[in-house]
Amino acid sequence: MLQLRAFAGGVLAPGGLLPLQRAFTSSAAPWKASEPAFEHSEDRDECSFQTKIWEVLQTKIDSRRLWVSDECMVLDAVKKMAAGDVGSLLVYDKDKAGPGGEVPTSISSCVGIVTERDYLKKVMLKGLASSTTPVSRIMTPQEQLAVLTPQHSVLEAMDLMVKYNVRHVPVIEDSNMAGVLSMKDVIKVLLDDRKHEVDSLKDYIRGSW
Repeated sequence: MLQLRAFAGGVLAPGGLLPLQRAFTSSAAPWKASEPAFEHSEDRDECSFQTKIWEVLQTKIDSRRLWVSDECMVLDAVKKMAAGDVGSLLVYDKDKAGPGGEVPTSISSCVGIVTERDYLKKVMLKGLASSTTPVSRIMTPQEQLAVLTPQHSVLEAMDLMVKYNVRHVPVIEDSNMAGVLSMKDVIKVLLDDRKHEVDSLKDYIRGSW
């Protein structure tokens, strides 16, 4: 298993979006954030899309609990998604579970992510049996993951999702997986933003200011 280098400064610099495999290395040298994976637009930065990812994660259930073992069957993973009303689960190496079966949340324990899209495309469309197909067979593996940190903004998350055509992005903090940000989370922030603007305009028109 490849090991994650230590973060320079504790977290990725905002804009340092990159696939997770570029953060994994066997070298002991400290890892630094890459150049931004997209070009910022000043006009876009003037929009109210600067909500930080940590603010979004605070409004969600403790997504750090939403993990499955790499040996878990797809059917059980789908049931867990349905129970948690989520579209993805982080996948951990079963050999790194705690002595009492505690789920590990470290980056080094994460071997991938499984999503509802993986289930539809890799199980349903291929006629596989979800009750006998392990999650490890259909998950997006660790080396193909793109990640965010709590310090990134919703705007940066949108750019990352579009760039890599993903709807669920793991969030890393220090040496742990802090949760998963989904496209649904991003849309909710934008809708809440617009609702606030509309309410403010209504108050202005009514002379409430």
